[in-house]
Amino acid sequence: MNKTFLLLLFLLLALPAQAAEKRVALLIGNAAYLHERTLQNPVNDAVLLGKVLKKELAFDDVQVEKNLDVKAMDDAVEKFAARAQGADVVVFYYSGHGMKSSDRHNFLLPIEASTGRGDSPRLDRQAVSAESIRDQLKAAGARVTLVILDACRDGPGGGKSGNKGLTRMGGGNGLLVAYATEEDNVANDGQGKNSPYAEALAAALQQKNMTLLAQFDWVSDKVKEKYPSQSPTREGTLRADAYLLSPFGKPDPQKQERLEDEAWALCRGGATVVPCQSYLDSYPQGRYARLARVRMADLQPVVPVTPVAPVNLAVQTPPPVNHCSYCPDMVVIPAGNFMMGSNDGDSDEKQPHRVTVQSFEMGKTEVTQGQWKAVMGNDKNPSSFNTCGDDCPVENVSWDKAQDYIRKLNAKSGRRYRLPSEAEWEYAARARSTGAYWWGDKASHEYANYGEDECCGGLAQGRDQWVNTAPVGQFPANPFGLFDMHGNVWEWVEDVWHNNYAGAPTDGSAWLSGGDQARRVLRGGSWNDYPGDLRSAYRNQDSAVGSNNNTGFRLARTLLIP
Repeated sequence: MNKTFLLLLFLLLALPAQAAEKRVALLIGNAAYLHERTLQNPVNDAVLLGKVLKKELAFDDVQVEKNLDVKAMDDAVEKFAARAQGADVVVFYYSGHGMKSSDRHNFLLPIEASTGRGDSPRLDRQAVSAESIRDQLKAAGARVTLVILDACRDGPGGGKSGNKGLTRMGGGNGLLVAYATEEDNVANDGQGKNSPYAEALAAALQQKNMTLLAQFDWVSDKVKEKYPSQSPTREGTLRADAYLLSPFGKPDPQKQERLEDEAWALCRGGATVVPCQSYLDSYPQGRYARLARVRMADLQPVVPVTPVAPVNLAVQTPPPVNHCSYCPDMVVIPAGNFMMGSNDGDSDEKQPHRVTVQSFEMGKTEVTQGQWKAVMGNDKNPSSFNTCGDDCPVENVSWDKAQDYIRKLNAKSGRRYRLPSEAEWEYAARARSTGAYWWGDKASHEYANYGEDECCGGLAQGRDQWVNTAPVGQFPANPFGLFDMHGNVWEWVEDVWHNNYAGAPTDGSAWLSGGDQARRVLRGGSWNDYPGDLRSAYRNQDSAVGSNNNTGFRLARTLLIP
């Protein structure tokens, strides 16, 4: 054996071995309740999915727990969060009773829980916070984290508490929260050995060459086929190429090609945009991507946009994007970064910090009364002012009611609208400007509908001809093509209220952890506010259930199609 060969062998042996991916899972099934209605399938569901993760997907650490009391649940979650440190993929699954508290926090019920009327202090003592589980697992920093809540089986206590269903609690970058059904709704326990959601999820996870986003869309479609009243949902952001088998890889190109063919066949033969959007989520540059977009356009005719007077802008206004006759027009906001906050305002605007924002869609205008009524019903208009009819922005809308509208709009349209994050809102309002307003540092009634110069009360002056709300789109659009980002009505965003920007995300995502969970952020000022409140950096807040005749919102949408 020559010296050269021995040297090569030594060098190969000395190379560090490639670390195997660490994938961990905790699955809890609670069925044998002492004070709530006993359930049939949660334990079976946890066992089924545990087997899929262990045998089909080769997870190296799969723990299945059954019928836990509150101490055992807390201990299991705490130990799992420790094991999740340094993992590539983390999966938490809970099956059983769940409910929201009166202040809209989610709780998972141990077997000895007795919910009564569901007041928050009582739940804190005898149930496990779903938000706490999310935060513990998010802190582990895995590349992919799934929190799957197959909860609210037909409503705890027969639904007597009045708090049936879970509420949206937010995901994050690399973290997806999946729900067996919509917000404030209940899931079916099923008639067979497993719940419809667990059964569909187990089947989807075994389609190893399907991306995670496509898998959860497939689950939603399968469950709705069997139970039309149950619509599984998800929130959070995962990469489009994220897989459960290997976080960011495509393990079998030939099988992937066949699965792409199957996904395109569903799109081509479908009656709604959902299968086409699922195809594009998984294959944004796929062989049929252009045809899928054409098919989506056929299913969603674009509504003609009323032309507006040309405005001398430094940046060309992008064309609006509209998905249905009752959906607000959307404008594509380009990706970029900006300095969020200001040293010139109140302490809650500090410290200015650089934020990077991915391209997304933003409502061209605030949601109008006509758009609200088309989704919620003609008799459900909460607005105080109707001097401009359906073209007036809807107001008197709480953050919770805005979420109700979004949920119903998404169910009706098959799209995934949401509120913008606070960072997205300020980035879109500034439109690459650095002054107090997108047009400069001096407020002007030629550019926005607002109140008196010294504090409050409606004022009609110059182009601002309205004492209260103005019809949307009456003032020049900003360089991104957005109307009324300053004035008219305050606009809700997704974020929880924090007193300053210490610890704020820098990736453009909504800040949903910490802070005052009962209060949400408002931006933009309104028809009766003084000019300082209209500044791009100005922040306001209110209770999530609070509303006023100067409070409305506009929509955003994650840009899934490049």
